[in-house]
This record gives sequence, C-alpha cells and structure tokens, in this order.
Amino acid sequence: MARTCIGPFAFCGLAVSRTGRDVYASQTAKGIEVDTQTMFRVASISKIITARAFLHAADEAHLSDPLYADISNLLGWTIRHPHHPETPITIGMIASHTAGLKDIDLSKIPDRLSQVNYTECFWPNPPGTYFSYSNLGYVLLAAATEAVSGQRFDKVAEAALANFGIIGGFNWSGVPADRRASASPTYRRDGPKFLPQIDQNVAETGVQWPKPMAPYQPIETTWAFSPQGGYRTSMEGLLALAKSLRTSKDQTALWSAKETPGDTLGGVFGQYGFGLQIFDQPAFYPNRIIGHFGTAYGFKGGVWFDCETETAFAYGLNGAEIEDESDEFAEEELRIFEGIAQLRGA
Repeated sequence: MARTCIGPFAFCGLAVSRTGRDVYASQTAKGIEVDTQTMFRVASISKIITARAFLHAADEAHLSDPLYADISNLLGWTIRHPHHPETPITIGMIASHTAGLKDIDLSKIPDRLSQVNYTECFWPNPPGTYFSYSNLGYVLLAAATEAVSGQRFDKVAEAALANFGIIGGFNWSGVPADRRASASPTYRRDGPKFLPQIDQNVAETGVQWPKPMAPYQPIETTWAFSPQGGYRTSMEGLLALAKSLRTSKDQTALWSAKETPGDTLGGVFGQYGFGLQIFDQPAFYPNRIIGHFGTAYGFKGGVWFDCETETAFAYGLNGAEIEDESDEFAEEELRIFEGIAQLRGA
C-alpha cells in the first residue's frame, strides 16, 4: 500500500494497530530519509491535542459544564458576534467550529489576542447555527486552556498526553535534541523538485516561534505555539495518538451536517466533536471512525480509530503539489482508507 500511495510525494508513512500489534510501512522519494521516529509537523491533527489539553485543564480545575462556559469570561475580554451580541460564544461552539468564526490568516493577527478586532472575524450566521472550520477558534481554545489552568499551554498539552507515550510538542516545545536531529521538513513539489516549507532548520533546544515576539505572555500570545496545527511528532507518535482515541472522552458529536448546515469542505466534515472528526459509515470507509485529518505546507495526514474493530491507524503524505491548496481528501488518502478496510477484513 505504501508503494502504491507514494506516487508524487516525497514521503508516505503508514501505521496500523490492532489486537496489540503495531505495523509500520514507509516509502520515500530519492534522497529523502524518513523512518518511524522522524519528527514532522502534523498540521490540524494537532487539534485533537489542543482540545484534549483544554479538557485536561477543565478537569484539573473542576470547571463545571465546560462546554457551556462563555469564553469571554475565561479570557477576560469580550468576544461577541457583532449582530448577535446577546449570544455568548461558548467553549463548545469554539471546539466544534460552530461559533461562526472565520478561518482568518493567523500570520496577520496582532501579537496580543485581546487586540484582535473580533467584530470582523464572524460570518453573518448567528453563533451555534452554522459549521465553519476555524483555526482562529483553536488558538482561542488554547488561550482558554491557559486561563483555566494558570499554566503555559504547551505544558498542559504535555500533561494531557502523559499516559500515551507520545514524543512530541507544539513548535518543538519539550522535544529532546536527539529527536529534533531527525526532523523532516514539510515539502511542496514543484515539478521534479521538493521544496522545504517548514522545519528546514530546527534548533537543538527551545520553542521555535512562528514569528519574532517579545517575551511570552500567557493567554495573550498563545498563538505562538500554533495550537491549530503546530504539533510535531513522528509516525510512532501519530499511531500512539490514534490508539489513545480508544479511551477518549470526547467522542460525542457536537455538530452534524444532517442537523445543522455548514461548509463541509467537499465532504471532509460530516460530524465534529470536541476536537474530533466523526464519521458514521462514510462513503470511503465501512465503519464508524473518529480522528482528525491535517493538511498544510504540503503535508496531508490523518489519525483515525475504527470504533467497531478497534483498529487504530495513521498516515502521513509529505510533498503535495505546490499549487495544491485543497482541503478535500486526496486520491491517495481515499486509497489508504480503502486499503485499511481491506486489511481489517471489512
């Protein structure tokens, strides 16, 4: 399957776990060296971890009804829809992408999150009535994590994953030097060449901020960890994350396309929970699966758990076409879903 899916990519990594057995396979283009422990940026798969970090902070703080908490009350500044100011923007709305927030260019937001003009960040739809995927929402969810916990976001995320054996970190936070040395850039393919996009050079220690910044300010500069997509881990880490979904508390759908309208990005979204995509027997897979996809800077990947057969699987494709900005599942991704279904006897 890895040989079939490598196609135009620099790297194809696959990992499957069932009945206690973990299996890995990978293929690379000429001159690319990657193994199961090679670290790379996993894009929006990170949202699973950001959501789990908030739930961990809420549990530790004994926060009652965290889904219904008004994020303005947690952060200390007001976030309201300009045409529906009477409606609180809740954590549940933020986590399920139903707050009405746009997916704005995060590189252009002010350094301090409290300085963002949130009246310009909403679609016309009233909060809670429309699904619109928003990376800004997950930056705010990470800031709320710091507000609830009183700790830096990356440390809360590390604590939330402590029992799953995942080596990784947001923007390289906490990743040991020997694992940083194995880092692989994300690539985009331009004709016959693969052009590095992110992580061409990784420091031996510390956090690599996405842009120069003054000293870190909790809640205000949480964007610097790229909580919407900046987690780094390996194929081993992705499979461990997929296996952790077996005992995940956040498997309930908070939004469903069958009940509430939304932009499904060509069918990529059918239901969404607290940081999890949920599919009940989708067209591309025979069983209920939970997890999350990721696509950014030429990387396409996914972490998934088959709830019926308890099969955990993950994949990473690195080196998408330089002009490919689509969020829809690629042909190779659909081939992987089909292959996993066949492997598990569906």
